[in-house]
Amino acid sequence: MNRKIIGMVAVWISSVFATAQADLLIDEVNVNSWLETWESVSYSHNLNDDGFELGSAIGGSLSIEVWDDSSSIFDPEIAIFTVEEFDFDTGGGALTFALSDFDAELELKALAELNSDGFLDVTVTSLLGDFWLGNSILTVVTNVPEPATLGLLTLGVAGLVLSRRRRPEAA
Repeated sequence: MNRKIIGMVAVWISSVFATAQADLLIDEVNVNSWLETWESVSYSHNLNDDGFELGSAIGGSLSIEVWDDSSSIFDPEIAIFTVEEFDFDTGGGALTFALSDFDAELELKALAELNSDGFLDVTVTSLLGDFWLGNSILTVVTNVPEPATLGLLTLGVAGLVLSRRRRPEAA
């Protein structure tokens, strides 16, 4: 009987002190497209092939490589980055850049769409100027059970087992 109690206590202690880590999923799409004024390119990130569980995304970011063909301030490039049919909050959806990448945290609506089907649809439209798009990297943080939850569950089971053993047996 003492071995069983010691075993249950050991399981509980290991459950409580287990470290929780969030899973990090990374999906890369090689867009490899040249855009001129009023041209668009659309593509999708698919996390379903990477072991993604629907509803588990709690945060993420999108990074798109962008190269400009000119470094002149008189040759601006303006583009709209649309994710799942809405624009990023970058001053009305438009972003002016010169030789810089696009990096943004995923908004709540994008996370909701990603959680519903595992896909993130992206469209990049050039409003002014021309530029080159390289790789698009989607990084998603997924939820993992917390050690406190596992510890409470283990403690509850141990308490039920101990309370059952302490009852006096009927003669």
